[in-house]
Amino acid sequence: MDAAIALRSDASIHRVTKKVHAAFSANALFARRLAFGLCIPPTATPEFVTSGVSLEWRVRVEFITPRLGGEEDVCDELLEEIASDDRGAILAAVQRLAAESFEVAVPIRVYGAVSGVEGFEGGEEGLVV
Repeated sequence: MDAAIALRSDASIHRVTKKVHAAFSANALFARRLAFGLCIPPTATPEFVTSGVSLEWRVRVEFITPRLGGEEDVCDELLEEIASDDRGAILAAVQRLAAESFEVAVPIRVYGAVSGVEGFEGGEEGLVV
């Protein structure tokens, strides 16, 4: 192992060696469920671990929630009235909102599959994700 890498902190190594394959964000205001599609590129390397290096796959989920103060109604803090008349009111999201966030990294396992041409003797086999 290279001495320059060995002297770095775990956080520094993680910051330099991580790769984001896809990102997705959605506004889940008042939603009970949120669905997303996990897209693993076909050229990606499956998970492996050796004595010197390892490749681990994770789905990082970040939750951003409003910082609520007190027992007030949630709608009162997240939405503001921008217009109203005898037909009703138009509400829009507030421009600035105090928020808190936390994240979790859910480990997943990505396996490779042996590929090749069936019935072809001496053919090369490869590993696809």
